[in-house]
Amino acid sequence: MRKLFLFIASVLMSVSAMATDFSVDGLFFSTLTDNTVQVVKPTESKYEGDIVIPASVEYNEQTYEVTAIADYAFQAANKVTSVTLPMTSITSIGSFAFNDCTGLSAFTIPASVMSIGERAFYYCDNLKDLYLLATDPASYNPGSMAFSKIHYGSHVCTVHVPAKSIEDYQASEVWKDFILDAYFFDVTFVDYNDTELKTEQVGKGGSATAPADPVRDGYTFTGWDKDFSSCFPQSGTQIKVWMGR
Repeated sequence: MRKLFLFIASVLMSVSAMATDFSVDGLFFSTLTDNTVQVVKPTESKYEGDIVIPASVEYNEQTYEVTAIADYAFQAANKVTSVTLPMTSITSIGSFAFNDCTGLSAFTIPASVMSIGERAFYYCDNLKDLYLLATDPASYNPGSMAFSKIHYGSHVCTVHVPAKSIEDYQASEVWKDFILDAYFFDVTFVDYNDTELKTEQVGKGGSATAPADPVRDGYTFTGWDKDFSSCFPQSGTQIKVWMGR
């Protein structure tokens, strides 16, 4: 009887954790703390179409940071065709969060994610391209079978990773059997004296975003020494400032 009571209590706690507190622009949220929320499953039906998850939402004149995708949030939402996560705020993707989302063909997981639950992407078998920004593959801490039944048989998924980390991904038990592509490269903007101004990861065919124009007494900023509107062939690309009197 005690075991049954504990099991029921556990289920009720799980359901409570995924309860909807409010919705904004078609997305449903539950609060985690006084100022953070997670995306949860809709109260009725399922999500559809192209989903863009914001880094923060406002409700009742309060701003909440969106830090997680809850367990089961998008499970079997087969009419979802894309999900875009914010690049810095999401730290957790729950168990079964995108399980059986067969409408997804591409997905990007930011480096900010530090936990991916069991079977989170299980049977997303139309996923052709998975973009992983973490330089350390272990930092995602994927649960059991989190990425199973994606790359198997006639279902082929290419995992695009930071070029400087491709050997780490190749050695990873989770990723070693996938097709791995060195896709993200470091691009660094430097000042006239080689002081680093900004470094960012840029994907093949993408463009870098320049920092604010540097300032130097007696000189005028005239531009950068390389075009950064197209892809870069290798990590470690440096873009240096031009200054004129």
